[in-house]
Amino acid sequence: MLIASSRPTIRTKSLLLMLTLLLSIGLSGSESLSKELPLDTVVATVDAQEIPYKRIHYREDSLELLFRLRHGHDPTATDTKQLQAMRVQEETKLLKSRVHSIIRDEVINEFGINVSNDEVMQAQQKLFAGVNRKEAVAQQKENLEPLIQALKAVSNKQMDSRAAYETYLKSKLPYEQWLVHVQYYNTPQKIKMLEDLANQKPEDWDKPDPGIKSTLVEDKLNHVIDLDIAKKDEKFQKYLVAKAAKDSKSMSEIEGDNPLYVEAKRQQWWNQRTCKANIHVLVPEFQGVVKDFNCEGQDPSKATSN
Repeated sequence: MLIASSRPTIRTKSLLLMLTLLLSIGLSGSESLSKELPLDTVVATVDAQEIPYKRIHYREDSLELLFRLRHGHDPTATDTKQLQAMRVQEETKLLKSRVHSIIRDEVINEFGINVSNDEVMQAQQKLFAGVNRKEAVAQQKENLEPLIQALKAVSNKQMDSRAAYETYLKSKLPYEQWLVHVQYYNTPQKIKMLEDLANQKPEDWDKPDPGIKSTLVEDKLNHVIDLDIAKKDEKFQKYLVAKAAKDSKSMSEIEGDNPLYVEAKRQQWWNQRTCKANIHVLVPEFQGVVKDFNCEGQDPSKATSN
């Protein structure tokens, strides 16, 4: 079936998932991290939940691939310092992503949000109503196979990213989009996910899709967050009333010059929720995660680096 997810695909329409977690944040503190850091080392805790280094570790081959994409050549002995700086930068992003993921799961549990398989199947049937399964699966395979070939060529170092694009994908998608794919699908396991997708059969559409379930969870999560915001924000409450009444004029008046009014309110809510969490970063190289949350006026123990 056509998976609805935030992962890049050639044709599949992405459905909204919560938080773009690969946020860019600058390097803070030291720009090097010992390669000898054991994978079981706890690098941070969020509300006493431990995050081991293995959950954010950036594999050596993935790091080298990222270097090649950025610089157009394989790293050499003179690039060691730059590679280590890249490692800290990418692993800091992954740590921030993991922190957000833990807090999101906490919020889902607090509000008792759940999506049943029946709900998933109903949404699935509605989404794919009128679609010829056999044709759609065949088209998906046709779309994905050149992407998989290109990704394997880069992963196996048979071609650089530009040559792989020119060989397999030039007529199928923009080069910039290809770079997004090649940076995301940077391990054999992730490429295998695409292969499984390409090998789907029409009968797989009768199984609940995890991507659609994530989208439904996100919809419910946004709903309860909107209601929570409205408890203290009269203007936002009026917006929700206008939305329920499909009063686009009133909605536009409340939004003003900010078309991302609702998204901004939700992000503010998430920022406040994050600052309430007990976040402790235990490895100095990753303390940029704490600084990036910018929890001004909060008890320092709520977000610290040790």
